[in-house]
Amino acid sequence: MDHRKRKGGAEKTRIKKKKALETDATKCCKLSTFVLKTTNEDDETAALQQQQPQVLFAANREEPGPLPCSSHEPTTPEWAGAHLNPAVTLSLCFLGRHPWFHLPFYVFSQVLGAFLGAATVALQYYDAIMFFGGGKLTVTGPTATAGIFSTYPADYLSLWGGVIDQVIGTAALLVCVLALGDRRNSPAPPGLEPVLVGAVILCIGVSMGSNSGYSLNPARDLGPRLFTYIAGWGGEVFSAGDGWWWVPLVATNIGALVGTLIYELVIEVHHLEPGPSSEPPGLDMNAEGKHVGQSWRANQT
Repeated sequence: MDHRKRKGGAEKTRIKKKKALETDATKCCKLSTFVLKTTNEDDETAALQQQQPQVLFAANREEPGPLPCSSHEPTTPEWAGAHLNPAVTLSLCFLGRHPWFHLPFYVFSQVLGAFLGAATVALQYYDAIMFFGGGKLTVTGPTATAGIFSTYPADYLSLWGGVIDQVIGTAALLVCVLALGDRRNSPAPPGLEPVLVGAVILCIGVSMGSNSGYSLNPARDLGPRLFTYIAGWGGEVFSAGDGWWWVPLVATNIGALVGTLIYELVIEVHHLEPGPSSEPPGLDMNAEGKHVGQSWRANQT
């Protein structure tokens, strides 16, 4: 009897150990499945990130024509890029790379930003401006301070000479900026576009700035001019230089279109292979206002 009891107890103990081992094995299998699934998801995420690397400032580029559909097409944040210049925005609208509907909103924002920038400078250097001007806010003469904010022609420069000056300077800017953004024409290394665009502006200013201060940007001139008109410099900001104020407003837009047309005719139409068209760094919208640069790269891979 005792032998049977001992045998039955041993059998129960063996069954309990077997069940415990089976339970542990099941837990291990579930844990392994979870780890493998998580690892695979991480690998897929890493592969997707490799297909669409993050872009700094200017790497997004637009492909002309319809884009191929992809069920794995990534979404991109709807930021605006870095136009900053109404002449650049106008050129992109003219080329069909930016929606015309957005143009007035961009222009208003750019002029407002320049206005606020001028107000900030005036606030920060108010004492220096008043000291230099002898307590007066003047537009012309040896103590003029309005030129801190907007461009005015040199004494020797005629009105139409100023128009030619601004057209040439802005056309040179657009040719260089489009070249920096053309992926089919040895583009600038990713991340260096802002530095190179700044260098282009510096070179244009050094070589072409003596005539009237190289506006190149209608918002950069009109916004501060409106500020000086309101802040105390008066109506002379519009009458000085034989009514100079309209020249940096109109001639820069004409120059931008001329520079864009030159680059299109001389460089871009001669590209043999289809690919993303040139555009200023940071501008990656198609005609419908959608960002397409990263999806083009993803579909290419």
